[in-house]
Amino acid sequence: MATGSWLDEYLEESRALRNLMILISIAAALILSVLIYLLVNSRLGGLRLLVQEVSKVSAGDLRAAVRDADPASRNEVHAIAHAFNQMAEGMRNLVKGVASTSAQVGVAANELQDAARSAMDGSAQASQSALRHRGLGGRVVGEYFPCGRQRQPCGSYFGGCQSGDRERA
Repeated sequence: MATGSWLDEYLEESRALRNLMILISIAAALILSVLIYLLVNSRLGGLRLLVQEVSKVSAGDLRAAVRDADPASRNEVHAIAHAFNQMAEGMRNLVKGVASTSAQVGVAANELQDAARSAMDGSAQASQSALRHRGLGGRVVGEYFPCGRQRQPCGSYFGGCQSGDRERA
């Protein structure tokens, strides 16, 4: 019986050491899990911001930009954020260029419309002037008609047609 008590004492210390090792391992695993969680969140925290800004751009807000985008960073999220900022700036410049060109086209269209109105008004005035210069007796004043075989102009400005010249033409 003496041998049994010596074995129990030996196993008791072994069990205590085993339990201590289990507790230390569990505590280390918990601490390591918390550290990994914090590290991943700090490294990928910019990704959430990037997703928010991309959503803004997809909704049409071209003013969106990622504030913490460090172009010199070795962090891939920062590099992507920097590239996103450059893309958004390019889109803003493109829209500004389109708006400027559109305004120039609008100005040119207005100028063409004014020129067309002016030409139409000039044509209407010429037409009115021609109608006002119609003479009496069937003669047309100020227009060219071949009179007889000599193809001379007729009308009151040019000495008039002889009777019957207009009919022969």
